Amino acid sequence: MVSRQVGTPLVLADDLSGAAETAAALGAHLRPELFLWPDVPTALSGRPIVVDLDTRHLPPADAEARTRAAVEALPSAAPLFKKIDSLLRGNIGAEVAPLAEAGALVVVTPALPQQGRTVVDGVLLDHGVPLDRTGLWALEPTLPPPRVAGVLGRLPISEIRLDAVRGPGLAEALAAAAGTVVVCDAETQRDLAAITDAGLRADPHVRFVGSSALARALAPHLTQPSEPAPVAPPRRPRGGVLYVLGTGSEAALRQADLLRERAAATGFTLPAPDLARLTPELAGELGRQLASPLGNRSMVVQVTRSSEVVPGSAVVAGLAALVTSAVAAAPGWPVRLVLSGGQTARAVLDALGRPGLTLVEEIHPGAVLMATDAGWLVATRPGSHGGPDSLWSIHQAMYTPFTEPGDTHE
Repeated sequence: MVSRQVGTPLVLADDLSGAAETAAALGAHLRPELFLWPDVPTALSGRPIVVDLDTRHLPPADAEARTRAAVEALPSAAPLFKKIDSLLRGNIGAEVAPLAEAGALVVVTPALPQQGRTVVDGVLLDHGVPLDRTGLWALEPTLPPPRVAGVLGRLPISEIRLDAVRGPGLAEALAAAAGTVVVCDAETQRDLAAITDAGLRADPHVRFVGSSALARALAPHLTQPSEPAPVAPPRRPRGGVLYVLGTGSEAALRQADLLRERAAATGFTLPAPDLARLTPELAGELGRQLASPLGNRSMVVQVTRSSEVVPGSAVVAGLAALVTSAVAAAPGWPVRLVLSGGQTARAVLDALGRPGLTLVEEIHPGAVLMATDAGWLVATRPGSHGGPDSLWSIHQAMYTPFTEPGDTHE
């Protein structure tokens, strides 16, 4: 199969961890540029443009309006890639609608084989179990859709099954379906590669909608930038890492336990209602408590569940205020942040002034290490992604690329 080369893609994501994950999937050698809406470029640089629209938790009409505004405001690029949640959460139908106007070819598949998520007969499976039979939407306010098409609202739908994805006529089938939103089955990364290749042959201006795995399949088709990727400056690994876990999932709790054991990190837990009602005065006091040990050891901030229901937006706002206070109270600390959960990551970086972000490396699928224009290191990760040692792997990545002879750290 001959790879069709295309120019500069535009990637729109609905949360920050998804944006970072997609930038990493495209590859550090392509030097993706990561922006936080509404801070976006006005001209193309020849590098992939990745924008976090921060729409996951907006009302659907607002998510649609912001997506449309981004498509209209950002520089013309081809192809356009819309990153969506591999579990179909968020405003997917509302955000796909602006992409599907004027008869455009829109190809959708949320498959993420690296996490055991596949699409067969139009149904999203997690390790072989249909999404609506898993507990993966337990914290969502609605029930999961039984089919991928169920999140696309009233948009016209076409579906392409696995045998056609693996057959010789996929490009022709996609071209014939232009004007509809085409939902493709996919079980493997090879299937996703076939979909991207066929989509580009059917229409160079195709709009792809999917997980970071679909972006990974698109990467070989992208033009290599003329300038080499920048080299991150070395940093001595003094001081700890501040982990901010915006999820109370069992998987994340186990990951935090392993991290505390191996890294001699200190836990700092707060109930969700307390965070939601955090005053500036208390945020400052708790921030100083967090900052004090960071010169010598890592700290893990976790949210504990409560029977009291509080808005998630208020909880992440409390986390952001806490982190901002800690950073302000530790002026000599070489800031190292691990932000787990897209909404949490975006709230924290917004509160810290939206520092510019440069991709350093993908630690594992979903976990991405970045440097800021202020010299900080920031790692993001969706919720409870990764295995039991995910946070420990991130911890090591915070130090090992920058270690100099004779340096030690906890």
